[in-house]
Amino acid sequence: LLSAPFSAGARKCPGSRVATLEVRALMCAIIHNWRVSVPGARATTIPYRAATTIAPIMPKLSYEPLTDQARANVNKPGGTTT
Repeated sequence: LLSAPFSAGARKCPGSRVATLEVRALMCAIIHNWRVSVPGARATTIPYRAATTIAPIMPKLSYEPLTDQARANVNKPGGTTT
């Protein structure tokens, strides 16, 4: 995550671990079921915007559902999703 919205130390939010695990589970589900890519050429530098905080400008992502065959190839040693 880009920031620490749950604070830190002795008064840290008790739900922060649950929220972090939920984000990880969601990311695992997306990676397992979708091919995520950046359309077009890759940039060599990441542009940033300066406001109250400095944050990267995220590129638009392309999502394509994985087929059962592509998913099976990922699980093979040396397999790819092409």
